[in-house]
Amino acid sequence: MMNTTPTVSPKKTTAANRKKLAALAGQLSSPAGRENTHQQFQNAARNRVLRRGTPPVALKALAAAGRTVLINIRLAAADMQQAHELANEKGVGYQTVIEMLLHEALKDKKTHKAW
Repeated sequence: MMNTTPTVSPKKTTAANRKKLAALAGQLSSPAGRENTHQQFQNAARNRVLRRGTPPVALKALAAAGRTVLINIRLAAADMQQAHELANEKGVGYQTVIEMLLHEALKDKKTHKAW
């Protein structure tokens, strides 16, 4: 099946891009679009290229370049509350606090082998 999905520049929110996004949403939500997505998923599973997250090779290259990677995680509300409180005390954002804590925990794991 030929891919006729419009491409949208992530850095621009022009009227033209909004129109392209609306067209894309319409295509993906149509029965044919859902069937196409299903077929792509089935093909990826059959070819064993289905994976979650950033591929290890890409992570290695990003790490070597000193880049960051966006993630989504679920955290306990109590942990988020503590992160916000600590962030307010330190005068930084809560995401910075979480990133720093994770970095320190991973660094400690390398030296303490407690896990």
